[in-house]
Amino acid sequence: MRIVFLRHLLITSLLAGSALAETEEGPTPLPEKSVLRSARVVLPLDAAASRPTIQAKINGKGPFLFVLDTGAQGFIIYTDLANELGLPVVGKDTMGDPSDPDAIAVDRVRMESVDIGGVSLSGVTAISWAPPPQMKNHMKGRGVFGLRMLSAFLVTFDYPASKIVIENGSLSARDGDNVLEWRAKDDGLPTLKLTVGDVTFDAHIDSGAPGKLTLPANAREKFSYVTEPVVVGRGRSVNSEFKVWRGTLDGKVKLGTFIVNNPDLGFVSMLDSTGFANIGTAFLRNFVVTFDHKSSLIRFKEKDKS
Repeated sequence: MRIVFLRHLLITSLLAGSALAETEEGPTPLPEKSVLRSARVVLPLDAAASRPTIQAKINGKGPFLFVLDTGAQGFIIYTDLANELGLPVVGKDTMGDPSDPDAIAVDRVRMESVDIGGVSLSGVTAISWAPPPQMKNHMKGRGVFGLRMLSAFLVTFDYPASKIVIENGSLSARDGDNVLEWRAKDDGLPTLKLTVGDVTFDAHIDSGAPGKLTLPANAREKFSYVTEPVVVGRGRSVNSEFKVWRGTLDGKVKLGTFIVNNPDLGFVSMLDSTGFANIGTAFLRNFVVTFDHKSSLIRFKEKDKS
């Protein structure tokens, strides 16, 4: 079964890029060993940026900049950096968007070590991929680091305090209504229930997407609007392009106990085949968001609230 490897990096600006991809072999394996060298590792988070980034050393070299993406299952390193580092190829694969899952041939490469601040990962496998120049120029860094690669730890995106916190521990569903259980659907990524007006979607939490809330284009007729959706540009997957619409909802969006009135919505045809919604950085930056992969829980705290 093909598993989506890098999910819904949806860009809602003209001539921007995204890296939606499926791989034949399934998600990249987790690191063989994950070690936290102190009780708590704190990394900088630019809350004003369109995507969070991290600095990582690979096999002792670097550091190199990567997008830190909650909507990615694994680690994708651009081919030029993989070649620069002389990373050994350990397998072959193909990837593509749902329109052609085998469109692009890629390599799987191995790294002996990846160090992110006080986090040490050993035996790390990644996908080596050469993105189109237009996409590469738009995205910061040398690849995309999926949050799943840090699943041994609690990871908190504290947008109000401009920091990422990595630590041991776990969440509990008994902690209150702001702790939500996620479910892994067919694409293997954690999903939450997002209600838009009277329609409920499975939604990915996607720090790699700069937008706020993005829905399938074929859902546009299901809602009433303050401002009707219009085409504002085009997006791009690894092997296709698609139109992007934007409008303002006349109604409410609900995520757990949190309600947003009359939000701006994006719509893309790339989501039509999956039916998923996408919750991006523009929405997340109003919260402190903690991910517990081992317990399949996510905690949201609103800005300026304890």
